[in-house]
Amino acid sequence: MNDALYLNFGDIVATILILGIPTILIFFISKAFKRDKERANERLGMEKENTVMLQKRINELNDRLVVVEEKLKEAE
Repeated sequence: MNDALYLNFGDIVATILILGIPTILIFFISKAFKRDKERANERLGMEKENTVMLQKRINELNDRLVVVEEKLKEAE
């Protein structure tokens, strides 16, 4: 009896396809999720900065409005 190792290239290709394609898909999907998470964190940081800036402008406008109201009360 011949105990030689016999390889069928069709089996090798099928194994690579069955194991390789899902592995590659999982890899690319995980990279896409990581990129999306990084972009979301960047957007969140920009929104926080924008919110702080807008709050400062609102506070400045409120201060100016108080001054105008005081001047109007003095004029009466």
